[in-house]
Amino acid sequence: MMSALPKNDSELRKAFETIPTIKQLSDPVLAISQLISTCELSRESIQNVLNKYQIEKITDLKLELLDLLITYANVILDDHIVSEKERFNIEILKKYFRIKEGDFFTYRYSEVENILHRQFEIIYSDNDVSREEAIHKVALQELFDLSYDQFEIFKQKEISQALDQGADISNLDTTMFPQSKNKPTYDDIKQFNTNKKDNPK
Repeated sequence: MMSALPKNDSELRKAFETIPTIKQLSDPVLAISQLISTCELSRESIQNVLNKYQIEKITDLKLELLDLLITYANVILDDHIVSEKERFNIEILKKYFRIKEGDFFTYRYSEVENILHRQFEIIYSDNDVSREEAIHKVALQELFDLSYDQFEIFKQKEISQALDQGADISNLDTTMFPQSKNKPTYDDIKQFNTNKKDNPK
């Protein structure tokens, strides 16, 4: 059974109140965005929107909803962090919108590339990938449902630049999670976020 978005998430509400001011949305997608900002998103409320605008199914709005999620991703990545709450919210939204693995890569490659480029610029700026940055990379990969190979395509440019600047290749991808072959698992991320919360800087 699909989980509901949290009712008391002021950051989520604020984000979806802001999105229509920075991204032009069609009437049905604007209505769906407003459902999120007013904590009224549900299968029934989405169906009511589809009925109102004579849209057969939610996947008929796939490309526009991908744009909505990309705009939301830009908002939450302004601080270069994907919190557990933000990760949960976007996963729920992808389920409501019937966004499947590979959709971002197939239909919005350039937009995802631009977002990741801005994040990678910071991650690789000092020619070293810290534990926190390694975990952030995994969060970014999951955010857009990218396979390992797809994510590597996006990383290649920044890694090449770092190597040109004299970086040691062994410092560019974390080796802090040996059991997962350099890719942190969800348990690694959860434990890291718990430690960060208990010991804020």
